Amino acid sequence: MKFWNFSSRDEFQGKSPQEIDNRDIGPQERELSQDLMNYVLSKINPYEFSDQNEINKEVKRCQERWLREPQEELNYKTPWEAILEERKRLGNPRKDFSILMDIAPINYNIHKRDDLSNIKIGDVPLVKDLEAFVNYFMENHIKVTVKNRWIPFKHLKLIEETFINSMVVR
Repeated sequence: MKFWNFSSRDEFQGKSPQEIDNRDIGPQERELSQDLMNYVLSKINPYEFSDQNEINKEVKRCQERWLREPQEELNYKTPWEAILEERKRLGNPRKDFSILMDIAPINYNIHKRDDLSNIKIGDVPLVKDLEAFVNYFMENHIKVTVKNRWIPFKHLKLIEETFINSMVVR
């Protein structure tokens, strides 16, 4: 059993996943929840908003609109009516809609590419040291397991000798 199963979560309106039992969600509600997520993602461009709070408000408005809008596929019932009917059929007493969505823009900060053609080995000692470390493990078949969480000292000394930036302490 994982700790997160017992922790209250915002997306479950303060309940834990343990309290929101998957059996409470019927197949139609599960499918409609996925449909809702697709709908919201198709309607909202997070880059058009000034901050996360504005995005969250629009997600909520979009969700409410979708829940209350009759759909042909549901015999012109709203998704909310279909969910409540399914819950009633399954004996689920819940009256809330516990799906919360967050949409956040991804900031790639893409700038012009740097010219890497003039890099010399002296410019990248850490990378070379890491490469030496990994190569030593592969060539000498050194394994660090759950049982053996450390590297034997003799191997550490041999690895250190291959490092570009090894410091000699006197």
